[in-house]
Amino acid sequence: MSDVTILLLAAIALGCGCLGLLAVAVTNPRLLGMGWLGGAFAAGATGALLLMSGQHVAPLLSVLFADVLVLLALVLLHAAVQELIELPAFEPFAAGLFFIQGVSDLCRIRGMESARVGIVVAALLIALQAGRTAWVLGRRAKPGILAPAGFTAGLLVLFMVFNLWRSQAVWLGWVESSARFAQLEKLTFVMFLGFALAIAFGFFWMTTARLTASLDELASTDPLTRLFNRRVFLRWCDRELARARQGGSAFSLLMVDLDHFKSVNDQHGHAAGDSVLVAVVEKLQDSVRGIDVLGRWGGEEFVVLLPGASAEAAFLVAQRIRGNIERTQVPVAARRGDGVETLRVTASVGIAAFQGREDGIEAMLKRADAALYRAKAEGRNRVWSDAPMLPELVPAGLS
Repeated sequence: MSDVTILLLAAIALGCGCLGLLAVAVTNPRLLGMGWLGGAFAAGATGALLLMSGQHVAPLLSVLFADVLVLLALVLLHAAVQELIELPAFEPFAAGLFFIQGVSDLCRIRGMESARVGIVVAALLIALQAGRTAWVLGRRAKPGILAPAGFTAGLLVLFMVFNLWRSQAVWLGWVESSARFAQLEKLTFVMFLGFALAIAFGFFWMTTARLTASLDELASTDPLTRLFNRRVFLRWCDRELARARQGGSAFSLLMVDLDHFKSVNDQHGHAAGDSVLVAVVEKLQDSVRGIDVLGRWGGEEFVVLLPGASAEAAFLVAQRIRGNIERTQVPVAARRGDGVETLRVTASVGIAAFQGREDGIEAMLKRADAALYRAKAEGRNRVWSDAPMLPELVPAGLS
């Protein structure tokens, strides 16, 4: 297959890919990065057309513009990746690459640089940009897209290695003969086309995986507090129950309810109530371990799963939660006129500890709820446990 045929196929494939990607970007804005990737394909298609027309326009200019367009395609691909992982699309790094490429092209036009040096510089810059994009994917990809991000980063590393090898082959004179150079050019065209198609697949995989992960997160978390909803929290509880029954380990559940929260909404409005809930969730997160699981049970009521925690350990955690919430100060808009006033809230906490193989999550939640209402009945802003061995600790819940 001749070089012209390969370039024609590349231009057609990349051009069609560009139109398809731009159509996807317009019709589905949730698939981030598609517009930038469509621009990358457009740059690649234009570069292929320029190389094809080298015999009709100044050959040197067609090669130089093609080098710039290939580099532009890699930079636009990097912008697509940055947008996909929710980082700024462009960085000063790209400007530096174009500056070096521009200086190299200017030297070639003025005869100050040989074609061999120009090829080496272009290949090294392309390799550098591909490597940087692979590094960003490897370091910053979120958990939901790790597999497709690894696949795409691997493609970029292979492309980087090929361009490094190409620059070395040209610099060391491994392709001095016209036949070998023609073979290298044909291999380069094929590699660029194959890389573009594989990257398109990898990018589609990443965007769909990200969208799926986002939908899973929306289905599993409370939109205001970003805590697990009741369904997902119970799933974590079932896992811990199975582990405890199998290994005989302890665990506990906490139910946390804000005291007199209705008055916050009635007197200050629901926006102020939401601000209080968000502030309380921050205190909850500060009060527990990394292995503990938080959930929003409903309204102003939260639940906490404490793996491996006995009744005594759970009581200490509950006291820490109660104290941290009591010290929380939430600035909200004043009820009358301008300005800001500070709200303070308290919480009551009920504890239920795992009591053996015959115990279950539903029973534990009922006990935790009963303990919570006992804490409310005893005056609020305190901790109450279902554990009979802790009656002497209950008064310590008072401020």
